[in-house]
Parts: sequence; structure tokens; C-alpha cells
Amino acid sequence: MSVISDKDTTSEPLEGKAVSSSQTHEQRPALVVPGLLMTIVGWVLVGVGISLIFEGKVGAVIGVVLIVIFGAALGGVFVVQPNEGRVLTLLGRYNGSVTEAGLWWCNPFNKRKKI
Repeated sequence: MSVISDKDTTSEPLEGKAVSSSQTHEQRPALVVPGLLMTIVGWVLVGVGISLIFEGKVGAVIGVVLIVIFGAALGGVFVVQPNEGRVLTLLGRYNGSVTEAGLWWCNPFNKRKKI
């Protein structure tokens, strides 16, 4: 049975080893658009799509396409609180960080992780 002691018998220092430069990442700003602008544009175009549905066959097709595209685009709106940030990744690849507080829009397929 071993005894736990405050005396370390190993010759290695307890400090962590330096990370090689190939494993580090620099923080870079993400490509984002103000969220209020995209929210207004998205809801206006969804409203136009709804009104086109009642116009006829061609209008109905265009209306449904507008609703689907801009309804899905509204999923890219997110909020960054003060003293927080978001890291954006797309398919596991780092796209950038958002550190400024506010309402923002990015690609709706980006994963947004709070930091």
C-alpha cells in the first residue's frame, strides 16, 4: 500500500509543459451582421412570402420559398451578453469569436458556444 506524501520523488518539475505553436489558435473576429437588421429583413420577407401565397400559383411558390429561406435564416440570430463571448464553428472548424455584446446574426449552420 502506498502512502500519499507532500514530498514528490520525481525529478520533473510540476509546471505544465509549453504547448507547441502548432497547437495554439489565435482569436479572430467572426463575420457577423447586426441582428436587429437581419431580424427586421427576415420578418418583412416572411410577411411578403405569406402575402404572395394568396396571389396565385407562381406567387404561392415564390411565397413558400421566401418563407422557408428567411424563416431558416432567422435561426442565425443570437445574443452576446456583457462580459461574455461566443465562439463560432462550422463543421468543427473555427470561424471566429464574437466578444462585443449585442444582438448578432451569423450563418445559421454555425454552432455558437458561449464562453
